Amino acid sequence: MIEGNKIKNREVLKNPGHVPGFLPKFLKEKNVDVVITKGIGPRAVELFHSLGIKVMSTVSGNEKEVIKKYIEGQLEETSEACKEHER
Repeated sequence: MIEGNKIKNREVLKNPGHVPGFLPKFLKEKNVDVVITKGIGPRAVELFHSLGIKVMSTVSGNEKEVIKKYIEGQLEETSEACKEHER
């Protein structure tokens, strides 16, 4: 959880596995409001958005650098789907 410009707490969740449509609901129940990822399919983007979760895709770098950029407002919501998922 981030408050202001500091990480208040950090929790690592076990990946529940790939079941279509499950992860957005699972993360919403954990009070997640932003997903930062390198790649994501268009249907997943739609599911996250339908639950009010922002998607920041095409992001790369190590975890600490990415979180720092997010806190500093240097990441923008892009929601670009992976090209290989577009058909």
